[in-house]
Order: sequence, then structure tokens, then C-alpha cells
Amino acid sequence: MRNGRGPDLEVDFTYRMGVQETFGVRAAAIMGASIYDRANGQADTQRMNDMVAVYRDAYPDRYPVAIGLVEPDHGVDAGIAEIHRLRDELHLDGVVWHHYFHGTPLDEPRMVAFVQELGRLKMPAYIHLIAHMTSLVTAARLESLALKCPDSTIVALAPFSHLTQMPEVRRLGEACPNVLFDTSLVWPINHWTIQFAQWFGSERIIFGSDLIYHPEGPPYYVLPALTDILQTTRLSDADKQNVLWNNAERLFPALASLS
Repeated sequence: MRNGRGPDLEVDFTYRMGVQETFGVRAAAIMGASIYDRANGQADTQRMNDMVAVYRDAYPDRYPVAIGLVEPDHGVDAGIAEIHRLRDELHLDGVVWHHYFHGTPLDEPRMVAFVQELGRLKMPAYIHLIAHMTSLVTAARLESLALKCPDSTIVALAPFSHLTQMPEVRRLGEACPNVLFDTSLVWPINHWTIQFAQWFGSERIIFGSDLIYHPEGPPYYVLPALTDILQTTRLSDADKQNVLWNNAERLFPALASLS
């Protein structure tokens, strides 16, 4: 959503479906964009979340899961109120944060309050952990947050995005069983998705493509994690099914109708 206007849903959907068909992605989660006009503060965030719900409602078979936004800078009270609106009015399935764009540390007190509330509501928190974007976002900070929210499920997005981050991410996995690891932007050497599945169990790895909208086409033409999972002999068929579908279904039971 830009300048207060939403996309042409039919055009947007046609593009997204073409990308999904290219990679054989049957269904996906639709998330609020990290970059959007916020001149009107909370009202703009609410409009973005409304758009996510509209998209999900328009194409429920392809986008059965919808993830909304909560901005830390709007404060704890406004954020908690929006979390409840996401669940009770919009029927969204979780909340996503990208702290590079929020400009706040991912383990600050407001985030602790938000993620603890999501735990009480049985909604997952999605948190970007792309390597080296900013010191506001590190595996150590996510560990700090997860330890303060042991009853909350946290999905780390793009945790395998750089070789130098792997030791810290492994420590995160050892210390925080409530953290799942998404396969977006995986470092393409040494089969990190497979290694983490072997270390922590395939129930801790959830497939993610990061096939974001781009007017010139998909951001890449090969998904290393998907290729690794499908071709490896180091994971059983049951493990592969966990990563590619079952773990998402455990987070979002509505997916069972699409199995």
C-alpha cells in the first residue's frame, strides 16, 4: 500500500500466482509490507492490516494465512490493542516485525510485551533475522527476547542468511526451544537447512521462500533450501513433510483443509 492506496488485487494476485506456480508453492502466508507510508501513525498501520485481511478474504485457497503488523513506536497500549484487533476483528493469524525498518532493537521492552501477549493468545510472532542488516537485529537479541517469552512461539525469518551468523543462530536454537527457523534466504553452501533439522529436529524448521513482490519478477530463480530439502537423502520423507507443510499446519490449523 502506497500513498494511502491499495494495489489492484487482481493484477497483484496474477503476478503472485505466476511466481508460486514457477516454484510449485501450493499455498502461502500473506504478510503486511515492511515499507509503507506511516505519516498518520497507527491509522496507516491499521490500513495495512486491513489490506492484508482483504487479500486473504479475496483468495483464501491460495493465501489461507494472513500476518499483520504492529509498530513498536506506537507504544505498548496501541500495539496490544492492535494485536487484539488483528485476532478478533480481522481474524489474522500472527504478527511480523522487521526491525531494520522499525529502527528499534528487537529485544526492547515493548517487544517483550507484544510477544508475551501473542503467547497468551496462541498467535506466533514472526521476526526477521537477516544477517548484518543492523545491530538492532541479531541472534543474541532474539535469544534474549525468546527467553523472556518462553510460552510464545517465535519464527525467525531468514536466520540462515549468512555463514558468519550460523554459530550464534545455533546457540539460539539450543537455548530457545520456542524458536522455529524459516528457510528464507538460506546461505547456499553446506546445506544449513538440513544441518539444523538434524541438530534440532525437523519440527523446528519451517519452509519460507521470501518470494516478495517485485515488478521485474521473482527476486531469484532458484530456491536453495527447497532444492536441498527435496533432493537430500539425509532427511526422511516424514522430515521433509514436516518442513514443507506439517510445521506450518501445526502453527495454523486452518491449513489442514488444504492438505
